[in-house]
Amino acid sequence: MTCCAEAETPAANSAATFWIDVHRNRRGPFTAAGGLVRAIIADAIRATPDLIATHLVTLLSVAPEISHIVDIPADVRQALTPGEGHPVSRIHRIAHGVTDFVLGYFEAQGATGRIAVFANADEADPTDREFIAVLLRRADPRKLRLRICTVSDRLEAPLAAALEQYARRQRPKAKRSRAPKSSPDDDIFKLSVADRNALARAYVDADGASHNLLAEQVYRRLPASERKAMHLARAVSLSALEEPSLALGAIPFHHEQAGDNAEPLLIASRTCLDMACYDAALDWSVRGRRMLSHAPRSKTYSDLTRNMLFALLLLDRYDEVTALCEDLLSHSGDAALLAHATYAMAILNARLYERSRQDYDAARFWVEKSQKFTDSVPASPARGVNAAFLMNTLALVEMRKGRPEAAQQKLAEAMELMARTAPELYREESIILLHNMARLHIATGDSGLAIDNLNILLSQLPSDSAAWFDLGLIHQRAGRHQAALDNYDMAIRWEPAHVEAHFNRALTLTALGRFDEAISGYGRVIVLQPDFVGARLDRAVLLRERGDLALASDDIAAALQYQPGDARLLCLQGLIEMATGDRDIAFDTFTRSIEMDPSLADPWANRAIIAFRRGDVCAALHDLTRAAALREDAAILHNRGRVLESQRQWQKAADDYARARVLAGADREAIDRGYQRCLEALRRKKLRSR
Repeated sequence: MTCCAEAETPAANSAATFWIDVHRNRRGPFTAAGGLVRAIIADAIRATPDLIATHLVTLLSVAPEISHIVDIPADVRQALTPGEGHPVSRIHRIAHGVTDFVLGYFEAQGATGRIAVFANADEADPTDREFIAVLLRRADPRKLRLRICTVSDRLEAPLAAALEQYARRQRPKAKRSRAPKSSPDDDIFKLSVADRNALARAYVDADGASHNLLAEQVYRRLPASERKAMHLARAVSLSALEEPSLALGAIPFHHEQAGDNAEPLLIASRTCLDMACYDAALDWSVRGRRMLSHAPRSKTYSDLTRNMLFALLLLDRYDEVTALCEDLLSHSGDAALLAHATYAMAILNARLYERSRQDYDAARFWVEKSQKFTDSVPASPARGVNAAFLMNTLALVEMRKGRPEAAQQKLAEAMELMARTAPELYREESIILLHNMARLHIATGDSGLAIDNLNILLSQLPSDSAAWFDLGLIHQRAGRHQAALDNYDMAIRWEPAHVEAHFNRALTLTALGRFDEAISGYGRVIVLQPDFVGARLDRAVLLRERGDLALASDDIAAALQYQPGDARLLCLQGLIEMATGDRDIAFDTFTRSIEMDPSLADPWANRAIIAFRRGDVCAALHDLTRAAALREDAAILHNRGRVLESQRQWQKAADDYARARVLAGADREAIDRGYQRCLEALRRKKLRSR
């Protein structure tokens, strides 16, 4: 990491260096990610076309300008259809998707010594902080080195944490001044008018990302009318480039500085909402409202307020949502805006608050108020969609109150209403309703109807990775592993960094006995989310069974860093220690596992084995009895039978063997031999007693 102002400039670019100013004023969200994609895309079309095809949706999400030079299939175009309400995890997946593409490209090139310089990282959008942090963690510095330049120490998560762990801080050497510094006034007066105009224009053309203090002073001294003209001219020149990402950064920024038109800020906030870039959506909404704060309330102001409301909602800033809604209900007469505010209050009480704070009666009250405001708005397809989603919220209330039939009826009515009042929007907007209907059927155990709903949904939007994932989940739970695998593959096709889909895919591969592929699948999960303890645990289990004890131990050690007291991890660690002959250490590890979770059967059963080998039969029987009480298991009963048999407690041993014989997973031959030995011993004992 290098902390610098403008130590690197575009003029420093070479074939091995990519210089990107990542200030959010440039292109808004994903300025860094999109900049790197734009820098390599032309060569990637020639060198790695399959890699582009795999990540095309992701690449177009961060650099829509590449649509002019890449072929876009119809299903990919449909996948890019704007839609609100994406989970915030989408940003994490996009960051990894771009990283996959960038690293894959450099890997295919076989090049080393490449450098990517990200300037103004302390002014980057949260999406770029996520992307740079991911790239920093995953990039091999021998192939791609990163220089993250800042002008301050104002860095936020996750970038700050990544820099702390993976980067080396360098501060630029202070330049020694040979003469006393002159004041900005002295410097300005030494310049010609032409030079001053050039400096001011360069400052404006830097889109608010310049750190040239002299240029800023010159710019500030210009008359307001000249500054406004410069900003408008810059906005016009940028618009002429027809690069959509500029409409999320520099173009609305210059209109804001000109102070004449908030519409570009509204467009930016709307687009950012659709992209799940909620921080940027909120920022543009707030700034747009500020521009219009002294003007009569207009539709633009109302729309900005609506976007601000939903950005806060999707960022989980619920107290601010409540405060904004209260303000609107007290001071606004805009029925459409009040309909949104009351809907927000309804969804908070029905779903978003913590369970202890949810109030379904309050949710119904707010829905009814929202319905009244909605009905007072002139009829339009948008009104029909909003009315349908209010019924969707009522369906959620009915489901939470334990009335699934009523919930299903409300959802059916919502879809019918939407189809009747907004037929041109139905195909796109009914996706959420169909998905909710499917989830309702899953909750009530009707997986067949859920599959039907998801299939209809996917016929309308084949790129819906969440629907493919849920379909895979239904098949996985029903034991239809190949069908589940196919569905998870489709989810990953549309979102290559879908962590949950990769994890469930690995579980499914394990169920199919394809253990090497499952191990690889868990590895992909861990690359995407290093703190995914379940993936490390499951991979360690497979590695141990394959005999790769050192690798399994590494996974357990890494997982324990994230969950130091996890009883399952400690139990598996104990098994590995047993296998390597460290029985005393293993005994202590099983004891720690039991202390962490006494309800887990395995550490009791495993500790009993060591106790028995030590000759402590009483301790072994105690632990096996505790294990058997926690879980009726063939192996546990078999082992207890062996211990009882060693103590000549033939009947008790026979009883354990008899029960173990009928349980799933039993080693039938070994159990039968023990059972027959006990029966023979009992027969001899009976004969002796005669």
